[in-house]
Amino acid sequence: MTTRRILQISVAIGLMVLLWVNLDVPEALRMLSRAQPGSLGAALLALTVQTLLSAWRWRLTARQLGLRIAPSQSVREYYLAQIVNQSLPGGMAGDVGRAERQDCAAPTKP
Repeated sequence: MTTRRILQISVAIGLMVLLWVNLDVPEALRMLSRAQPGSLGAALLALTVQTLLSAWRWRLTARQLGLRIAPSQSVREYYLAQIVNQSLPGGMAGDVGRAERQDCAAPTKP
């Protein structure tokens, strides 16, 4: 495992610990336990569809710029960007990280 990967994992764990310590986790779990299973399922389905469509849109945009992104990579990166954007203020950190991890140095022609 590379030093960069260890740093990424460490930062992710650190952010999760920071959120856990600063949030009222027991109250959040109580609220979640009162939710209707059908509503939770519908929300999960809607989030999944939205994420897949957003990843697809990102691939289309990248293709217009001469970049090729595998479907599995675009979905994985989009989920990661959503987690970061929901965890940190600003809403763009996940998008910047997603763009930074792409090999933009040598675009391919469509």
